[in-house]
Amino acid sequence: MNRRETIKQQDSPDAAFLQKRCEAEYALRECVAQFISGSKEMDLSSMLWETLLLFQNHVFYTVKKLDFYYTIRGNEMFVNRKDKSITRASIDVTLFKALSLQQNGGIIAGPKKLGTFGASYLYPIFIRIGVIQNTGEESECK
Repeated sequence: MNRRETIKQQDSPDAAFLQKRCEAEYALRECVAQFISGSKEMDLSSMLWETLLLFQNHVFYTVKKLDFYYTIRGNEMFVNRKDKSITRASIDVTLFKALSLQQNGGIIAGPKKLGTFGASYLYPIFIRIGVIQNTGEESECK
């Protein structure tokens, strides 16, 4: 059994879980869009963390097309390709950096634009769940 098949077996969610994950993703995307437009204040940090919890073990791809997944223990994200964890505080810093860049009309063309610890992993996650909305990527939820 290869690595991807092993990951797939670990991540075999049922329809109810997938629906919950999609709902969390859509809610986060909507709140991010409202935050960027300046029309609403909300606790994006908590909403992001709840969404990240639902996407554990989901396979993502770095800009260089390397597959990875993450797990969350406590207030830390552990990426399978990395020895060090990414703390919740670092994720929050990256979240607000991404939002600030988008509010000012900037395009986040890659992880280097974020300039934070763990950005090479957070960038594809943020695109997938809708934190970074100006790349042309679409949601997988239908």
